[in-house]
Amino acid sequence: MVFEFYSKFLRHDVIPIHKIDEQLNDAVTQAKYSISEYPDKEFKEMMNHAISMHESKHMQDSFKEIVDYIHEKTGGFKLDGWRVNTPTST
Repeated sequence: MVFEFYSKFLRHDVIPIHKIDEQLNDAVTQAKYSISEYPDKEFKEMMNHAISMHESKHMQDSFKEIVDYIHEKTGGFKLDGWRVNTPTST
């Protein structure tokens, strides 16, 4: 959801959430779907770091950093009642 929100904010193509890694890193997928390079390199690095985490605590910390980063870049948004629904345990 956060990835989709920020991608739309940047006016970048959005593909299904389960293909984030491919969308950010796989040149074949990018060519196949005519997806340009992700415009925010720092965000891309943060997402790659977060999705590579294996420990729940580290994963949650990474995603909090991402939300804070997006909040700063977009000028803020309200997360009223927002919570992580996806289990983060391995």
